Amino acid sequence: MNARHQGRTPVTGDAEHWTPLLPSRAITVGPQRVLLADVPLVVWRTTGGRPVVFVDRCPHHGLALSTGRRTFTGRLVCDGHGWEFDATGACRRAPGRPLSEVAGRHASVVPCRLADDQLWVRTDASGIPVAD
Repeated sequence: MNARHQGRTPVTGDAEHWTPLLPSRAITVGPQRVLLADVPLVVWRTTGGRPVVFVDRCPHHGLALSTGRRTFTGRLVCDGHGWEFDATGACRRAPGRPLSEVAGRHASVVPCRLADDQLWVRTDASGIPVAD
């Protein structure tokens, strides 16, 4: 799915911009890939229903996170080696490795918010998603 650049609005008094990505009703529980300005993103909902957006790339080997799945605890699991990421992007489990070995490894989180029945993501002035 490709998102359009129409409707970009700067946050009042701030240099950040927010770009609509998907209608709220289109956000699924499981991961889905969305392209914005040719940047692959992965979108899903936590167990509480909150939407989350990452750059669609696992920090382990660069595989697409959108081919993975969401666990019953709301983590996103990479299809490649089973690394699990929470909504903050932190790696919380890596099969076969002690947690201390993967501590500090993070997926790239793109800040998002729901407004006007749309999911908006933070972008730069040219519409490129900006990860934390």
